[in-house]
Amino acid sequence: MQTHNTNEQRIVAADMSRALRKLSEQLGPDAVLLSSRKLANGVEIIALPAGAKPSSENFSAMHSDRRTGDRRAKERRSDTDETTVKSNDKSLPIESKASVHSAASRLAQSIGELKTPFSDALAFETLQQELQQVKKMLEEKISAPKVAPTIMPNPVQYILMNRILKMGLPLEFARALTDDLDIHHDVHGQENDQAAIDRAWQLCLTRVETVLPLAKEDIVAAGGVVAFVGPSGAGKSSAISKLATRWLLEHSAKDIAIISHDASSESGAGRMSRFSSMTGIPIFYVDKDHSLVKRIAQCAKRRLVLIDTLSLSPENPAAQQQLASLAALSQIKTLTVLPATGDSRWITRAIHQYQQLNSVGCLLTHMDQVESIGELVSVLLTEQSPIHYLSDGGLLPKYIQTPQRDRLMEKLFKADEVETYAASVTVPTINLHAEDASALATG
Repeated sequence: MQTHNTNEQRIVAADMSRALRKLSEQLGPDAVLLSSRKLANGVEIIALPAGAKPSSENFSAMHSDRRTGDRRAKERRSDTDETTVKSNDKSLPIESKASVHSAASRLAQSIGELKTPFSDALAFETLQQELQQVKKMLEEKISAPKVAPTIMPNPVQYILMNRILKMGLPLEFARALTDDLDIHHDVHGQENDQAAIDRAWQLCLTRVETVLPLAKEDIVAAGGVVAFVGPSGAGKSSAISKLATRWLLEHSAKDIAIISHDASSESGAGRMSRFSSMTGIPIFYVDKDHSLVKRIAQCAKRRLVLIDTLSLSPENPAAQQQLASLAALSQIKTLTVLPATGDSRWITRAIHQYQQLNSVGCLLTHMDQVESIGELVSVLLTEQSPIHYLSDGGLLPKYIQTPQRDRLMEKLFKADEVETYAASVTVPTINLHAEDASALATG
């Protein structure tokens, strides 16, 4: 072993495996390998003890040695691998020695072929510090919790969503109304932030009005057979009476009939009998001797037939039989009568219980007893149940009517917000594409 100075150690051996073994024995496993090259009679490596720094005057010499050995190392690398396989080391099996020695030889040769970009003794220390910094940065990046995406990055959208939520509409509906406002309409081109908010709110109101679940026709005015189903207390009989009276204003009592399932109830039968005597509209009852099919056949010449059903729980066998008989008759259109005073879960359950294949939508009663119908509208949108009629508490025909968009929009706001809404709807109506309205109605 020869040395260039007090730190650097020069080791010459027959092959690289022996040179590395000598290096480990003499300088320890943490020794720093500076360079390696092929000699005529073996290999030479220059190394430092662990923690030692190379002298700056030897960097240029090492460069020269490496350049001289670069070409020879590349040409004879395969010979070095074969030499390591033929080593006399008996501590490992032949196959294991070949793989370990060959890998160590190639590693040493690769290190020797690298060209260092440094020209001072602090190069290795600087490189090591930088690598440690990079490692730390990567570890922190991997271990750092991922930041959740901003739910509402647009301040205007945040304000609009709060207003929509106050209307009683669900969060999903509010998002669907506001998500792509900036795509379809540029609201940021206004003079100031308040103008942008006002413009965006007007667009939101237009969208809400567009997707309100309103029926396209007045099915009672069109004639036919219409059945009214729903929970007890919903107001089916009252609604039928008002619709029948409204019919009389334009038609004759000979053109209309009412079929009632409530023959056994004294209160129900008595009420309908009094109504019949006052209006001249005939009442036909369904009982054990007269089925629904027979009664409909009996009224075949009537232009309008209204069917009043029993107010029974859907789990009741009689109610199930009644609903089954209605569903079996394709000429019947079924309206589900729902009180606007019910909460969203109760309304949803009632729709599922009474809705049939021939259901065409709903009739909302007790509209004069509610301030806001946002939750009700969201349920009807979700269940795809259009509103055919709105009924108040009075018994006169004027208290039942087909729904008007402006009245429903007012009902979406609380009493103290109606004036704000009225001032907002003065902008021109902006029609949505059909696919946009459909997406909002189902979203």
